[in-house]
Amino acid sequence: MDPALGNGPLSPGSGLPGRAWMTRQALWVPDLAEEFITPREEGARAGGLRCALAVPAGGRAVLEFYAAAPRDRNEALLSLIRDLAEAALQDPLRRSEETSLRNANERLHFLARSLTDAIWT
Repeated sequence: MDPALGNGPLSPGSGLPGRAWMTRQALWVPDLAEEFITPREEGARAGGLRCALAVPAGGRAVLEFYAAAPRDRNEALLSLIRDLAEAALQDPLRRSEETSLRNANERLHFLARSLTDAIWT
């Protein structure tokens, strides 16, 4: 795609990912030749892409996919993509929480070893 057509952020409601963001629903366009949305999707169509999918992920991102051939909505594939999107965005958060917990635990153990007189109940 032409970079001028949309490699940057979109405003809510703009284009396929913007609509998915606003509705918090996955949007599947079976054939871009039958639906013009924005210059971004027009650029995809001009580049030979025909099917588009935008999937909101965790309220923080929208993942956008294109395919070279028109495709009817596939609920099994959509479910898999939703699950993968959620897992991809959850993993960094979980790792951050695990790191914070591990650091707090290490500080607690350091404090416990440093104390010479203590009563633990």
